[in-house]
Amino acid sequence: MKSPAPDQPKIPATALPIPASAKSTAEQLSATVLYPHGADPHPSILGDAEVFAPGTLLKHFRIVRLIGRGGMGDVYEATDESLERTVALKVIQAGKQIATTDHARLIHEARSQARINHPHVVQIYYVGLEPDCPFLAMEFVIGKTLAESLREQRPSFRNVVRIALEVTRALAKANEMGIVHADIKPSNIILDQAGTAKLSDFGLARPVSADPSRTTGLTGTPKYMAPELFTGLPNSAASDMYSLGITLFEMTFGSYPYADSATSFSQQITLHRTADIEFPKPWPEGIPEGWRSVLERLLAKQPTDRFASYAELRAAISQFRPTTRLPAGLLPRALAWTIDFGLLLATLGMFGVTEFLLRLGLDKLLEIKLDYLVGLLVFLAQAGAFVLMSIAHAKFKITPGKRLFQISIADSHGLDLVPARLVPRLILSQFPVTLILFMELIDRLTGEAFGWLVPTAVAVMFLWFIGNAVSVLLASSRLALHDRILGSRVVVDQAESQTPVTA
Repeated sequence: MKSPAPDQPKIPATALPIPASAKSTAEQLSATVLYPHGADPHPSILGDAEVFAPGTLLKHFRIVRLIGRGGMGDVYEATDESLERTVALKVIQAGKQIATTDHARLIHEARSQARINHPHVVQIYYVGLEPDCPFLAMEFVIGKTLAESLREQRPSFRNVVRIALEVTRALAKANEMGIVHADIKPSNIILDQAGTAKLSDFGLARPVSADPSRTTGLTGTPKYMAPELFTGLPNSAASDMYSLGITLFEMTFGSYPYADSATSFSQQITLHRTADIEFPKPWPEGIPEGWRSVLERLLAKQPTDRFASYAELRAAISQFRPTTRLPAGLLPRALAWTIDFGLLLATLGMFGVTEFLLRLGLDKLLEIKLDYLVGLLVFLAQAGAFVLMSIAHAKFKITPGKRLFQISIADSHGLDLVPARLVPRLILSQFPVTLILFMELIDRLTGEAFGWLVPTAVAVMFLWFIGNAVSVLLASSRLALHDRILGSRVVVDQAESQTPVTA
């Protein structure tokens, strides 16, 4: 159960007037154009803008080449001659009239980002305060932005989870320092050559405790902004979570969470505030069904309906972290099934003994036949016991046989099977008991013996055993029929085998 933060105000019913500068703000925050390592930008992209020539010296940083261009400034590869290392220089575009706000934003970005010492945040090394050419020197990451990576190929789900955890850790660290990023989007997440995510561009970051009344206009990229920001509420950890939710949705499905395409700023606002999330139909097989609930909470319209903290968000995402879970051997699987099957038969058999004793006692006491009533009550008790065992199995996700041999049930992603699939799996895996109960139900309700029922049931049970034997012994996957049907598998217990996958 989530614990909503009480200090998060609800979104007003009507939006505040949109500032006249909103459109220009969105244009200024367009995604940065990055050029591959070792490549040069095409002249048509540069236009007439002045570019620092290779060899130009800014303080003790010597320009090597232009590697990126955005609305606010340029990014260069440079050499730090004092420490003899490669850095990235973010410079207000050369020859551009430098506004006071641009200068202040660059300094603010440097100071905010420098305070966050974290492996998933791009490090800031130096800030140049020259009024005519302000710049900051930062960690040079050989790689590409997440936005570029998404244009080339959608990541695997295991990489979606890994990147989500890395960015969440970075945001949690920033939140500990009292900083809200305020512009989470794929172009502000850099992937190095190993695929590790690093959060960058804290130019819009603001203190969590900042006075909302001093904030003017909209800050952020409209496509990724939380609904409450359009109504005048300040940026917060909750609004960063919303932006992260859109980013994760795009990573997971390769599409925007809202089906309608906004062609204007006002339409973009409407999408965020009123549109329903458009999940793909049917649900993709390679993605756990539970991932939907994580995205739904991140993209909740009300801030209070999102995760209450980054710790809670990290815990929710970690449940989907890819793991290496070894398949259980045939012998422990067979022995565990035999134990569970025997215990189930013994439990149901006790009711049969009880029925026999009740009939004897009642016949002598009342001298009447109560076979039908006693039989029906006993059957209901047996069925109730089976249902209770199924519920207990769904809740605790273990049976006596599986606990004894340290095995458990997982889905195709290596995650614990959800209760909605554990219950039908128990029914199918204990098919002989299920069939016996079904036959007994017919007998109790009709009071008639059907000559064809018993041989038919025996034939079905025989085919079930043969089918399972072929599926388990001859097929390479060694999966039982019920596991093939439900997409589950028996694995060595998670406590013994779970190993996070970092690749």
